[in-house]
Amino acid sequence: MKLKNIVKSANILDSNVDFEVEISKITSDSRKISYGDVFVAIKGTKRDGNLYIIEAIKNGAAVIVTDENEYCSNEIPYV
Repeated sequence: MKLKNIVKSANILDSNVDFEVEISKITSDSRKISYGDVFVAIKGTKRDGNLYIIEAIKNGAAVIVTDENEYCSNEIPYV
């Protein structure tokens, strides 16, 4: 599925990705990321998913979804 179909109704504030990219699956567990997945960095009460962005990228994440873009840069594809 293309990323544009997943986020079509989202209120996106900032992004540096190609919305035509093919997505395999979506997960918030960086250990379960594989090539082409979307990693959703969720800030929880015990752990901040944003701290696992680098691990998710190393595991093959195609896109990071976060509300904390301070954790991302131009080298990291984020929404």
